[in-house]
Amino acid sequence: MITEAVVCTALGGAIGALIRWIVTSISDRYLGKFAWGILAVNLVGCMTGGALLAVPGFSESPTSPVNVFLVTGLLGGLTTWSSLATSSISGIEGGEKGGIRRGTILFLANLVICPLGFVLGLAATEMLV
Repeated sequence: MITEAVVCTALGGAIGALIRWIVTSISDRYLGKFAWGILAVNLVGCMTGGALLAVPGFSESPTSPVNVFLVTGLLGGLTTWSSLATSSISGIEGGEKGGIRRGTILFLANLVICPLGFVLGLAATEMLV
């Protein structure tokens, strides 16, 4: 069972990352360096994640091969925003006590903490190199 999840994640991730690279390469070439491609894959990934959550029974089986391939693999390789949005909204829609608060905190924490981590990593590496 673990092998199946690993294969589904790796295959989906490889496909998603390849799609992201193709889209960003084409958009950089024809639309300039504003990162329109990143915006496009983030939007498509989030829309797809939202659409998948609306499929009856999909969110109830997060470890199924299809779910692992699509969400963790394909959308995770395409964009981490889709995974973040899916996890945040799942927490909000879960109906469990504190779900809205946990989902909102997860989203906002990632929005603030991850760019700060990037800046800290950049600054630390620049000091060492």
